[in-house]
Amino acid sequence: MNTRNPTRAGARLGAGVLVSLLVVATIGASCAAPRAGASPPRIVLQTRPPASTDGPGLRIRIARSVETTRIDAGAGALLIRTPTSRDAIRQSGAVTVTGAASGFIIDSDDRNNDGSPALTLRGPIIFEATDGSTLRIDGAEHPGAIELRKADKPNVFDAIELVGIESYLPGVVAAEVYPGWTPTAFAAQAIAARSYALHERARRRAAGSHFDLENTTIDQAYAGARSSPKARQAVARTRGVVLMRQGEPLRAYYSSCCGGRPASARDTWPTEGEFAFNLAPPLQARERPFACGFSHHFNWSVTRTTSSLAKRLARAGADAGEPIRALRTLESIEAVQWNDAGRPSFYEVRDVSGSSWRVRADTLRRWSNASVKGLPDVPRKANVRSGDIDVVIVGETTQIAGRGFGHGVGMCQFGAEGFARRGWSRDRILRLYYPGARISEMY
Repeated sequence: MNTRNPTRAGARLGAGVLVSLLVVATIGASCAAPRAGASPPRIVLQTRPPASTDGPGLRIRIARSVETTRIDAGAGALLIRTPTSRDAIRQSGAVTVTGAASGFIIDSDDRNNDGSPALTLRGPIIFEATDGSTLRIDGAEHPGAIELRKADKPNVFDAIELVGIESYLPGVVAAEVYPGWTPTAFAAQAIAARSYALHERARRRAAGSHFDLENTTIDQAYAGARSSPKARQAVARTRGVVLMRQGEPLRAYYSSCCGGRPASARDTWPTEGEFAFNLAPPLQARERPFACGFSHHFNWSVTRTTSSLAKRLARAGADAGEPIRALRTLESIEAVQWNDAGRPSFYEVRDVSGSSWRVRADTLRRWSNASVKGLPDVPRKANVRSGDIDVVIVGETTQIAGRGFGHGVGMCQFGAEGFARRGWSRDRILRLYYPGARISEMY
């Protein structure tokens, strides 16, 4: 929900009158009284603005388990409220919020000038801008409101942006697509990202989660308010357009470069129970034309130290609770199953002792690059970029030759751009990558 542009309903009142009003009628039990012996904070009551009509509302987790954060509204002022209140505290200037056992301590820049005390509120609490400006949280601009919600420890919290999907998407498209690419590729990306976001939104809410999406490639890269005219135009021109299957948004996966042959969702992620959506036919691999050969990730190779790779696989597997934790001395990594497009979907990792473990292709990619205790992080240039690989081990040298970048399911972003350069329309591109899905206006 994007709740900017509020209408001011009150004027600055006497501090003593306002505290009484605030505790009784505004924040209620969610607001603790000011510290004993100090003057109350200078505040103004403000009517809560109407909800935005900017498409379905999203809750984007933009900071996870932090102890402090700084929020400001630029030249405007902040409104501070709880999710259930109809009124808010008006605060000029920036604030620093610190987690505490009692809730949140909100310390303003103004307090340093007039000697007023910090405000303590129980959570969750929401920050909005009064003048339509973007909010800045730790220097990064965001178009929506910011909710702070306590996390799994007393003094830490999550920061969640409340934003309409059509204001969220420009920050995704700008982060996911190279700026010099064609408008057609931007449009295809906007539709795929909208479809994925709506699917994950429904899934998270059914599970009772306090947020809908992460702001990283765990879900979709998101640059907040940092966007581009091309990204904004792509979102505006495709407003409400979604890939649908059986009356619901398709979980429209995409990755950077498929290397000429796609992966299947059913081979890449779980399919049981709530994850049955990974069995959807539009998300499974089949032979198809490709146009991503111009990507610098189409073919690649890296060299790794055999012993360190073995330790990384074992420790990443242990963190995931998998039997490969027993791996000691790596002998071979070989593909043992392929999908309908000819891309490996499972590998066998073998120890010199004769033990072996069957590993999903994309899991092998992630474990090979994982941050694990006791080992330095893998340099970016040495990352295993996809699960489509050939591995040759000679003593302490492991040579890995691969194709593509990312999990390989759904739309290939370099491929979408390649086909757009050949004159394909956005719908033709989407039908290639999500065969059987329906392209329609959802709202």
